[in-house]
Amino acid sequence: MMNAGGSKDDKAVERPADGVVETNDFSGEAPPLAMSSREKARAIRPWVDPEERIRVDFEDAVNVTAIVRACTEDTVELELETAVPHHRQRGTVPLRLVEVGEDRGRYTRNPEKPLRYGVLRLSIRQPRVAMVSDNP
Repeated sequence: MMNAGGSKDDKAVERPADGVVETNDFSGEAPPLAMSSREKARAIRPWVDPEERIRVDFEDAVNVTAIVRACTEDTVELELETAVPHHRQRGTVPLRLVEVGEDRGRYTRNPEKPLRYGVLRLSIRQPRVAMVSDNP
């Protein structure tokens, strides 16, 4: 938007220190803020816990329950729930394809940790079947 002086009105967007973008709606949609891979990894690492579940949205599947197994500066390793009980799909996704947000409609489940409303939500810009599989 141009003001009367002909210059753009640039609004500074502040990002929380932990890098997680909170959303007020329950769809998990985060406003489009560009995060570096380092910021994404910093936001994902606290969720590396086999007792905690996160939500993942792919291009062809939404609201998939997953566990974060590991996270490096370049990739995140996920374990996705499937329709078959006790069988999970493992895979690694490059962080350049991941958008990080928070699902405020959920809460943490590990009883050893304090209750916290809001769980990690990852939006991955590829179909679920295209995720690089670590399973043989």
